[in-house]
Amino acid sequence: MSDRPTDHDGEVLRVTVSVTDWEPGSDEDVADTIERLTGERVDADRTALPIVVLDRALPDDARQAVARLTAAGAGISVEEIWTTRGESHTQRPRIACPNCGSTHTQAFGHAGPAARVDRKCTDCGHLFKSRGKP
Repeated sequence: MSDRPTDHDGEVLRVTVSVTDWEPGSDEDVADTIERLTGERVDADRTALPIVVLDRALPDDARQAVARLTAAGAGISVEEIWTTRGESHTQRPRIACPNCGSTHTQAFGHAGPAARVDRKCTDCGHLFKSRGKP
């Protein structure tokens, strides 16, 4: 990941990390690593390449993901994207409410590891625990 050039004032760097291939015999390690990073299970035999692991992530998160995926035997493609500060969070997916299906959910970052609730739907008020975080 590169340093901030002077011509990108008012913009933030986001990084897209994709798996383009993997070494023979390491497909299960790569699938496990992708599951740990995204929270979703990937079937290495049936999924078409490239697999986008992180989309518009922070540079530090991308560096850690690249290190983990490379250690697992994956071939990596990294794309750096400069976006304005207002646009940097607009593309993040929201977890849908299991009660009403609305994507108007709010995260509770202060809920500790023993907490039973970490999200709330702002439409119906349903409190729930999510498996993967966007």
